[in-house]
Amino acid sequence: MGFLDRFRKASSEPEQAPELPALLEQLVDPAWEVRAAAAVALGDLGSRAESAVPALEEAICDEHGDVCLAASAALSRIRAASH
Repeated sequence: MGFLDRFRKASSEPEQAPELPALLEQLVDPAWEVRAAAAVALGDLGSRAESAVPALEEAICDEHGDVCLAASAALSRIRAASH
């Protein structure tokens, strides 16, 4: 980081997490355990996973209840971190 970088305003948009594409793929995995774990991991990313919100909203309607609950909790965590 250069000297002047210290004085620049921080971006108002959160940095996207590098693991996001892999987690989004896992969110549609055939195994419900993988989908649920991906949702939990996305929630752990907080505001850095904002672009995953549409996929998590779809995951709320998953055929397996644990995936639905994990997706709902992840959305809550992402939205709370974004405000």
